Order: sequence, then C-alpha cells, then structure tokens
Amino acid sequence: MNLFEPTDRYPELVETTYGIHKNWVYYSVITGFVSIVVVTTLSTSAFLLFSKSKWSLLKTNMFYWFLMQLMFSSFLISVLNLVFNVPATIMGVSTKHWLPADLFYFEEFIRDVLSHSILFANLEIAIHQIMVFFKLKNADVQSNLPYIWLGMVYVFPILITIALSQYNCTYKYEHFYLKYQLYCHKVVGGFQTMHIKSQWIQMLEVVIQIVIPIIILGMYVVVVIRIMTMEKSRTNKNEMAIFKQALFIFVMFQMYNIITVFGKTVYLEEITAFYLKRAIQIAQISAGPII
Repeated sequence: MNLFEPTDRYPELVETTYGIHKNWVYYSVITGFVSIVVVTTLSTSAFLLFSKSKWSLLKTNMFYWFLMQLMFSSFLISVLNLVFNVPATIMGVSTKHWLPADLFYFEEFIRDVLSHSILFANLEIAIHQIMVFFKLKNADVQSNLPYIWLGMVYVFPILITIALSQYNCTYKYEHFYLKYQLYCHKVVGGFQTMHIKSQWIQMLEVVIQIVIPIIILGMYVVVVIRIMTMEKSRTNKNEMAIFKQALFIFVMFQMYNIITVFGKTVYLEEITAFYLKRAIQIAQISAGPII
C-alpha cells in the first residue's frame, strides 16, 4: 500500500495534457480524434437504422442478433465521446472543468459496461460459430438459449463494473508510475488516498484482457480446423461468409485491448500518455464503421 496526499479531490479527473508542449502533432491528434468520433457516430447510427429496415430478413440468423447488440454498444460509446469528450477536447482537453465529478464517474461507469459488453458479444459470436460449424442444437432463433446470451452480454459487464467501482478503479495515466494502468483507491481520512493492489482485481483484469480474448481466438482456431477437415460439399457459402465477418469483427475490436495492454507494460512520458489515451478511445469506436 502506498499513501499519498493528492493535489485534487478527484485525481481521476486530472487530464494528462496539463503543461505539455502543444505542437502540430498534438493538434493533428485532436483533429483526428474529433473527426473520427463524428464519423463513427454517424456511421454506426446509419448501420443500426439500415439493419432495422432489413430486420425481417436478418432476424432469421442469430449471428445478426449478436452483431446488432455489439454495434449498439459501439454506437453508445461513440455518443458518449461526442457528448462529453469532444466538447472537453475542443475547449482545452479539460474534463475536470467540463463535467461535474459525479457526472464524470457515471459516464465512466456506462463506458466501462459498454466496453465489456463488446468483449462478451464477441464471446457470444465465437460460441455461436462453434455451434454452427459443429452442427450443434440451439444455434438458431428457435432456441431460447441465444436469448439468454443476449441478456448475459450486459449482465456480466454490469456486475464486473460494479465490483471494480467499489474500489473506484479506472484506467488513467499515473505520473508517479509513468504508466497508463488500472488505478484503484479508497479515501482514508478525508483527502488521503490508499492505493489498492487486490489480487482478485488483478486476476479479474487478466481474465478480461487476456484470458477471454485467448479463449475466443482458440474457438476460431477450432472452427478453422473444422472447416479445413470438412468436405467441400458440406460447406455453406453463407456460413463461411458470416464466419469471416465474425473473425474480422473480433480482430478489429481487439485493437482497443491490445493498445491498453501496451500502455500498461511501458513507461510513458506525459505527452505520450495523452496520445495513447486518444489512441485507445479511437480504437474503441473505429471498429464499428470499418465493419
């Protein structure tokens, strides 16, 4: 445990741009971030509207139910960026002065739930592909099992986020450690803050960032082996096209996770941490329009 006296009552609100040298790279990153947020918000909303108009055709395949759920989470994250982060960025990248502390924490809670829901939606899609290519039962819309999955994709993220919020855990850049990492704390005696290095929090972080993605990747490897060993006459072109799309979706949405893990493993200067933070936010939302 490390005890320190924070300079601000809400240290999580302090932006990493304070005092940095703002050159053409900085303004290019800002412009790119704002542009991408606007584009992703418009494109994901257009996708959802188009899917709604074609839903009578798409709803017969369970894959599109999972895809719609995933894209809906991506759309909401884009909206959060557009409503909160873009104005703060344009007005000097000062979330501390742009949002009241309680609203900031609520926005972070919703964002974490949506981010985790994307991971679990990818897990659902991978399980569904296993069921399709191994001709297992309960893989279509006539079964009740997929509907339970649709509910669990938000139940698990909410439970995880509530558990982490008990210790005020959030990803941020730490000047003391020079790393972008998960920071948990408890307030002790007013402004004193105690760092919490709980083993179960570390285990949960590893499960979310490493274990579940590896499980998903392993499922796709199994499906690829299954396809390679199947007779060509038994392969379905539509199922093959959906599988390729599912694998592409997983890879694109994992870019956010890869950048986050990278930020935890290297020491960063203040300006680099700011660029990393924006890269994480861009990767989190840019997969939607690319898909």
